[in-house]
Amino acid sequence: MRNPRFRALLVEMINGADHPDVIGVEEIDRGPQGKVLRVSFRDGVKIDLMVVNSAPDRGDNHREPETIVRKQDLAER
Repeated sequence: MRNPRFRALLVEMINGADHPDVIGVEEIDRGPQGKVLRVSFRDGVKIDLMVVNSAPDRGDNHREPETIVRKQDLAER
């Protein structure tokens, strides 16, 4: 799963958990350090989550569209 889809899933999960102490999640651009997801809490604490990924040699080619593999697809093989 590539970063954009994983970030969206993470935001959806955090917001969907409906935790009483979580105010929200926002994407923050930290310039050369990259983008983070900032989780804000009612007590004023903010936690930055940096999502990174890698692929083995001859792994996923990021110049091509992502191939989404689902559990159901694997079971049909």
